[in-house]
Amino acid sequence: MFYSVANGRIIGVFTSWTDLCIEAVSGYPGAVFRKCGTLKEAFKYLIRHGIRSADIVVHSEEGPIPFHQYTGPIRTEVDEEEATLPMFYSVANGRTTGVFTSWALFSESVNGYQGSVWYYWKTLEEATQHLNRHGIQNHDINVHTDEKLIPLLKYCDQETLLVPTEVPYEHQKQFSLGGRDFVRIGKTNDGVHLDIHCLNFMNGLPSVLTLGWDQWIVLLSLQQTLKNSFARLKVGDPIHISESLGGGYYVSINTPYILFNIRQWYDGVTRPMHLGLTFRENQWSHLMNISHLLELSYQETLKEVDSD
Repeated sequence: MFYSVANGRIIGVFTSWTDLCIEAVSGYPGAVFRKCGTLKEAFKYLIRHGIRSADIVVHSEEGPIPFHQYTGPIRTEVDEEEATLPMFYSVANGRTTGVFTSWALFSESVNGYQGSVWYYWKTLEEATQHLNRHGIQNHDINVHTDEKLIPLLKYCDQETLLVPTEVPYEHQKQFSLGGRDFVRIGKTNDGVHLDIHCLNFMNGLPSVLTLGWDQWIVLLSLQQTLKNSFARLKVGDPIHISESLGGGYYVSINTPYILFNIRQWYDGVTRPMHLGLTFRENQWSHLMNISHLLELSYQETLKEVDSD
């Protein structure tokens, strides 16, 4: 078994998880790695992530071995893989969106970013159409090169390329929050709502929280309040927050742990139900990072409701 690390304290192929690879990735923000069944697969994984074969090192118990010392079929196939590397990386959700022409720039946008949406392509048109399908039109797309950021139409003009054909937005109603957690846009006769499916922090069982869109907007407005509260909790400051979302739901922080709750009142009286969700900081960050994708889905679902 081999372990490829494309982003970590040390980059390369590792022959052991316990003794070698774990030190490269454990606790490293934005670590990018994968377990591979063969050495060839491990090498190709790094090539696809923009690591040049000349920079690949195999880390074994005997010490680091440069890739260029390898010969035979593995070396040949990896060199062929490198020759057909994708030229464009599209980021539909990240620190910066757009098309990237280098792995280094692309990785700055997505590494460690909760909820990032990206893919790699061999043509500019494939990359831009991936962005179109996520609601980013051609006139809003920038191409990130090593030299500078260039609007798509200007980039095509400079490189003497045809402007890519634009494709429609693809309505997505379900979005991953990592692991088995997800959020879904739903509709009823009463309008559009948000269903958040997460494992219960206390008992490990699946739980669902349904918020009306007005409640979701109020929750978004608390983003800075919750961010500041998390920062205070990290330094040991006591925090007690209770903010209404309307409709009998409220947000609360009343523990020393870095998390918050969304709960519902009993029939309008002042005793809270245990039904609801508990959010950890990384789940909240993920949810906030995809909020604009949820807004796009909401608008499309609203059109469906109006047409029914």
